[in-house]
Order: sequence, then structure tokens, then C-alpha cells
Amino acid sequence: MRRRKFLGLVRGVAVVLPHVTRAQPVRRHFRIGYLAAEVGRAVLNSYFAQEMEKLGYVEGIDFSIEWRFADWNYDRLPALALELSNLRVDVIVATTNLAVRAAQSASREIPIVMAVSNDPVRMGLVDSLARPGGNTTGLSSANDEAAAKQLHLLTSMVPNLARVGHLINAARPETVNPYLSKTPTYLQVAAQRIGIAIQRIGVANPNDFENTFSKMSNEHMQAFILDSNYLFNAETLRIAKLALTWKLPSISQRRGYAEAGGLMSYGESAREFVRRTAYFVDKILKGARPADLPVELPTRFELVINRKTANLLELTIPTQLLTIADGILE
Repeated sequence: MRRRKFLGLVRGVAVVLPHVTRAQPVRRHFRIGYLAAEVGRAVLNSYFAQEMEKLGYVEGIDFSIEWRFADWNYDRLPALALELSNLRVDVIVATTNLAVRAAQSASREIPIVMAVSNDPVRMGLVDSLARPGGNTTGLSSANDEAAAKQLHLLTSMVPNLARVGHLINAARPETVNPYLSKTPTYLQVAAQRIGIAIQRIGVANPNDFENTFSKMSNEHMQAFILDSNYLFNAETLRIAKLALTWKLPSISQRRGYAEAGGLMSYGESAREFVRRTAYFVDKILKGARPADLPVELPTRFELVINRKTANLLELTIPTQLLTIADGILE
């Protein structure tokens, strides 16, 4: 009888088992240090966060960025890099050779991604492109190769071109400027082949620009190529205005130069550099070692021509250049 009552109770009452909740895996929050030379959070830098989100990271949940800007005062970079090291960020993104070197001095353990660098092997930032070694990898520019192409573009734009100035940064050749090497550059080789005289003109600080343009005029330079480096990038608008004042056709690697009033720009796609920077950061956050990630060279180049400037310089843009240009600024 008792057994029947028990079975009846079992049949008539729902047995409630305790609800077991499985612990959800905690999403790790990564801290990314961003060490940049320029002023404030420039638009291009903002693209980096966008590219990270395209890779599946949500800013504020999966990652946050510790922004550090030198405001074009490069002596501040070592202290800013040390701040990021003391914060123990998971990775440091560094722009320009000087920022990369500052980050390396601050930490030999935190992974460093070069958002852009100028000849990192020759500058001693990495062992080689294929095997960078140490804690640094990322992207290398192709300034030298681009300069050779820039010369050919100038010859297409400027009739009877014979003498071209090559403006370089003479302030810190040991860390910035591989063009002071005794090894012939692509530009020098290209100039010799087509019979054009190239004269390197060093500029050490912004106060030298007026004298530099006067010197180019006195030495009968017909055009000039503007190297891409921190000094010139900070003075883009000023240089473009001086080029117009002195009636000198010019070309730079940075699109911003043509947008500021320079005649032309030809160089790597800056947006593509940002996208690939996010790719490197993603790989490192997922466990890859910088030493095992080969340094990448650019694969896409952009030609931008400022038609208004061409008109002011009384130059006719050849149909061929109009056809291949990625942008014509009116």
C-alpha cells in the first residue's frame, strides 16, 4: 500500500530539478596602444578602429585604444611610448620610424606593429622583411621605388624636363633618411637612364623652406620630388603654397599633398595601410608572434593630380595621365 502511494505521488507531481547555468566564456578586453606623430586623432587613425570592427571586434567591449600623439614634437615620442608600456597594453601600433624606435626602446616584450615605416631593415627596426625577429612587424613603405615612378610622371607633365630637385629630411639621417646612403637609389638609377640631373636638397627644419626654394630657383631646378617624412608631412600646406609661389611643379607620395595644392601625388594607399595594420593586430591578439609575421610591402599605389594647380602652372595634363589617375582634383 505504501509503495502504491509513493508511485502515485511520483506520477502526479512534476519533479523539479535545479536549473544548472553553464558559465559563459568571458570575452577578453584588449588594450591597444596607438603611438602617432601627428596632431590629435586624425581621420586616418580613426579608420583603424573601423577596420578592427570589420574583423569582429567591438570597440569598448572587445578592445579599447590608448591614443598617444606627439603633435609633431618628436622628442615626446619616447615618453609617450613609455606610458603605453607602463599601461601594459597588449600591442602597440606605431607610425613613422621614430615612433617604432621609441616603442622598441620602451619595451622588448610588447608586440609592436609598424603602421608605416621607411626601409625598416636598413633602419635596423627589423632583421629582415621575411623574418622580422624580435617583437616588431607590420608594414614597410616603398618610398624609393615610388620616387622613381614619380620622376617619370614629372617627365610626362613637364616639357623638356632636365633638372629635378629631391627634397629630403636632413634633420635626423641616422633614423629617418635612407637616401643619404652611398648605395644608388631607384630614383638615381632612373634619372641616369633618362638623362635627368637629380639634386638632393636637405631640409633640417621648417625655417629652411624659404631658402630651399630660393636655392632651387637659383640652381635652375624645373621641378622637385618631395620625400615623405614627418618634417614635410607637418608642413604640407606650406610647401604646396611655396611651390606655387615659385612656379615649381612638384610631386609627393602623400595624397594630402595634392589635396593641399601640390601638383601631383603618387604613392601607397594610406587607407590600405590602415586596413593591413588592423590585420596584423588581429593576428597578434589571436596569439601570433611578431617575429613570425613577415613585413608587408604595399601592393596598391594611387596617382592624384590637381588640375587647378596644373592650370596655375600653365601645364597641360597629358591624356595618358588623365586615363590612369585615381583622382583628378578640380
